[in-house]
Amino acid sequence: MQNVQSDNRQSRRYNARKLGYRAAIVVGKDLHEFPVIDFSANGIQIEIPPSVVLPPTGTLHFRDHDYRYTIKRESLEEGARRLGMELRAVLLDNSSRAIHYQPEHFTGKGYLLRKKWSVLFWSTALTGLCITLAVVYGPATGLNTGSNGTLWEQLVRNIQSPSTASGWNLLANRSSSQDSTNLNASTSSGSKNRSGNVTETLNQARTFFSQSNYIAVVESCTQAISINDRNADVWHLRGNAYKGLARYDEAINDFTRAISLNPKAQVIQADLAETFCDAGRFNEGIKQSERSFKQAAGDLRLRFKQLASRAYQGRSNNRLQDGDEEGAQSDLAQAERWMH
Repeated sequence: MQNVQSDNRQSRRYNARKLGYRAAIVVGKDLHEFPVIDFSANGIQIEIPPSVVLPPTGTLHFRDHDYRYTIKRESLEEGARRLGMELRAVLLDNSSRAIHYQPEHFTGKGYLLRKKWSVLFWSTALTGLCITLAVVYGPATGLNTGSNGTLWEQLVRNIQSPSTASGWNLLANRSSSQDSTNLNASTSSGSKNRSGNVTETLNQARTFFSQSNYIAVVESCTQAISINDRNADVWHLRGNAYKGLARYDEAINDFTRAISLNPKAQVIQADLAETFCDAGRFNEGIKQSERSFKQAAGDLRLRFKQLASRAYQGRSNNRLQDGDEEGAQSDLAQAERWMH
């Protein structure tokens, strides 16, 4: 278990650096962004320059959520000043509560362990199923009745003398009879079974998603799409699974397909805008956020504001790195406007 936790911590740090996670903090009237070094379900570690002095408590914006932070420790690692902060979720009525996210919602923690148990469970289940079929179905075929001996003796006899395989002929005749009897029934109930299979597969995929088993979600949704590719919920769920796996191009394709099937689904539009930001495609994130904001209401309206602010901040950083200071300042001003 300790090795799994260690791997997950290394994975968090790798993801933080690879994806360029940043935390935004308002100090007075200035908006500061700092690189994220490590994060978990209830804490975050950021890197800040020595010249910046943060209040011991305040508000921090990270991954489209606002948190109340409390500085718990300060350290100097690899020649850089780093702060460790404890986070609490900020609600719309300005109250707060301890965050209830499990670590896997951020990092996929526990996936390796669940994968091991999943392989063991399904191996045991399949073995038990094979044994049950051999015990129950074997005698029912009639291969081991009469003077022909046991089932295994009959099987050996059939292999050695295929022309005298009366048992196989009996089994084939039974199969043909059953197929002809059930042909009309299966045809008439085909559409009903098809709909039921999609619903069952989608519910199973949602269960996997609640466990952060994104690979299983992708497999289940792909199976459901092969049955019915007109279900927007399936495309939406698979897009979120791809997003959890950081496969952003595939997530964007699935979200776009879901929106084409259900153009009024603003939740899907918000997920698409967020994925554009995760993928570093800030121009598209700005367009999607601003377009959807005009038609949104309630919590979704607030989410589109946060996404637009994040997209402008990301584009401002890119312009600053390219030497376009004027454009970076303009985008930063737009980000601050969306924050209020």
